[in-house]
Amino acid sequence: MSQSIDTYHNALGAHEARITPHEYYLALGADAAKRQSAYRELFDQPPPLDQLEELRVHTQQQRALGSDRFRAQIEALAKRSVTVRTRVRSRSVGSSDDYGK
Repeated sequence: MSQSIDTYHNALGAHEARITPHEYYLALGADAAKRQSAYRELFDQPPPLDQLEELRVHTQQQRALGSDRFRAQIEALAKRSVTVRTRVRSRSVGSSDDYGK
């Protein structure tokens, strides 16, 4: 599996001039080694299934995933809804509910 440039930078300490560390990354540790170690630990376990499913739904529907404020900003920029559509299944003709009527 190929690694992204930010992974090499954040997890392994490879210098990349195009990356500016985010304040949350900087808060992971007092020095580069501690930050890199803490960053790697974030990915030791897969995300919980509910978060993984939320990510899948948002990705499949090409919707923004984030806070209400973030989604409102994206809606304004994209000039379209970024809210996930709920899944509605229609009853098929001849479903078990139709038997015996």
